[in-house]
Amino acid sequence: MFVDYMTQPTRNNTGLMVNNRVQTMWMQSNTITTGGTQANPRIIENVTFTDRVVVQAPYITFRNCLFTGAMATFNTGLLDTTHVNCVGIRAEYCDFNHTNLTFHTNCVLGHDTIVYRCWLNRGVDGVGGYNTAGGNANIQLLCSYVNELAWWSMDNDHTDGTHNDGVQIQSGGNVTIRGNTFYGYKYNANLLGLPIIDSGANNRYPQVGNIVLIQKNAAAGNVTPTNINISDNWIYGGDHGIVLRTGTIAVVENNKWMDNGQRNYGGSLLYYYIRITSDVTLNGQTYAAQSAAYTQPAANNKVFAGTDATIRVDAA
Repeated sequence: MFVDYMTQPTRNNTGLMVNNRVQTMWMQSNTITTGGTQANPRIIENVTFTDRVVVQAPYITFRNCLFTGAMATFNTGLLDTTHVNCVGIRAEYCDFNHTNLTFHTNCVLGHDTIVYRCWLNRGVDGVGGYNTAGGNANIQLLCSYVNELAWWSMDNDHTDGTHNDGVQIQSGGNVTIRGNTFYGYKYNANLLGLPIIDSGANNRYPQVGNIVLIQKNAAAGNVTPTNINISDNWIYGGDHGIVLRTGTIAVVENNKWMDNGQRNYGGSLLYYYIRITSDVTLNGQTYAAQSAAYTQPAANNKVFAGTDATIRVDAA
């Protein structure tokens, strides 16, 4: 029996593997403009989407759905909930499996969205969150499995290839990331497989950039991330584990680093389980910037050996 926040999510107990429903092809517009109400949300279930799904209406639940996406020439998601009308959007027991690979596409991108017991595979990021209307991100990623994020050597936004993150919140708060498994190793989209050769990106080879990145971006709403909870996750790999910037206020506890974090692939950087700036409030505390690589331990966040994870504090 799957127990939320206690049972580790895997490919076998998330997404379409949970209920094993027969899928039918979605034959309507992939821009969804009809929603429901908070008391009576619209349910869309047991369908396959072969194009990106753009939500422009409130209170919609996607259940037992397969999102495979299409080629995109701009930043988007297999499920795109960036529209101002989006509120009360939920995806549960869904597969996000990006088969038409492009360096523009995340698995989920938007705000006011809950992702529960889903499989997120081969997007550039697993979940991207922001609200250009200037409000909170209002994102929840719960009891899901994020793996094989797609790395590209060519990326319009970066000179060293895509910067893959399990979750990247670019603006706004009210974010819960709890009870998930993050497999922080890249899928080489250039060669359609692993292992990856990424020598130009220092020690992000062959691991993704960050497991979780929380920050404030002026172009994405410019709202300080507050009420952030990152707890009870199982974390493999990643260049860094959890990175908090620009005044974030967060609780980070009971996370487990399953393979002792970063292995040494010859890069010049060090791995940090938790990395923050000095304007961040972490578990009710603030920290001065440190000249040493590591500072005091972040209690209740364990590396695989059971010792407390350490944090690095950079100047804001």
